[in-house]
Amino acid sequence: PSSISRGRPNRSRLRDTSGQLAASTVNMFLLITQLGFCCCYFVFMADNLKEVIGLFHPTFEHWINADRFIIVCLFLPISLLCLIRKMEYLAPFSAVANAGTVVSILIMFRYMLGNIPSPSEYDKFAGFATLPAYFGTIVFAFEGIGVVLPLENSMRNPEDFGFILNVGMFSVVSLYLIFGFIGYVRFGDQIADAITLNLPNQPIYQSVKILYSFVIFISYAIQLYVPVQILLPKFEKKLYSLMKIDRIQSEYVIRILLIIFTCLLAILVPDLGDFISLIGSLAGSMLALIIPPILDMKVRPERQTMIIKILHYFIIILGLIGFITGTILSIHNIIENLKNRVN
Repeated sequence: PSSISRGRPNRSRLRDTSGQLAASTVNMFLLITQLGFCCCYFVFMADNLKEVIGLFHPTFEHWINADRFIIVCLFLPISLLCLIRKMEYLAPFSAVANAGTVVSILIMFRYMLGNIPSPSEYDKFAGFATLPAYFGTIVFAFEGIGVVLPLENSMRNPEDFGFILNVGMFSVVSLYLIFGFIGYVRFGDQIADAITLNLPNQPIYQSVKILYSFVIFISYAIQLYVPVQILLPKFEKKLYSLMKIDRIQSEYVIRILLIIFTCLLAILVPDLGDFISLIGSLAGSMLALIIPPILDMKVRPERQTMIIKILHYFIIILGLIGFITGTILSIHNIIENLKNRVN
């Protein structure tokens, strides 16, 4: 049998190789997605806090590098928060953040519904040129997939997670639809990358920006959990050989290095809309649209009827189109915005 197997490749080895390649690919895009979220969170907090500070110091808000200065100031408090290693210890902070979110939503609804024009005043279609950025933004909005399994593993009763996930997704989708429609009808083409930036310069609405910045502040630590778990097994031995530190100390080192990386990247590209579109198009389309149908066809070939295959291929093609066009357009916009800042 050994002499016969020498002339042809070992199928188990091929499967192991393809499995490792698939796992590495998924991990790579998970890293891009989660670290991209963290960069966007830095920029979101900086944009909102800049306007809050501008309420008391108007000249600061008009400083071109005000957002970058705030990002630098946020580095230390975020680093201290991310020293919390276990996700369940973040639950009390998350509960407070959720309460702040509810209060903020009610205040924003009250403002947006106060003077809303008729939807007929706007064009029904903004043009094909805007579709790539729209695609990336939509995919980015639903890319919480990276923290689904860690959250389930951290639950006291993981068997209840399916119900909780369905309720959570229904609530999130409903809020996106309502906010997207009412927000655009209220502000039109003047709508900002984050709807909080369209709120007037009054104390009650500035408090919303502070509350949402706190929510994002807590969310940063949750999003960082995934890349740390991916990178720790790969770099633990290397860090031990270089610095003679144990696993826990290695995790702290990786956390700090990732925070530094996302902070520097946010300082380099402090443009929220383009960043969101880039992360959604580049990594989100892979994780949400392209990779899942491919894995389903490979793992469960017995369930692939003609209709399911057609649906899978349609989703893959749609994801590839969004991946290519959205990534190219987002990179182009980022470069142009950086040129404008320099000029």
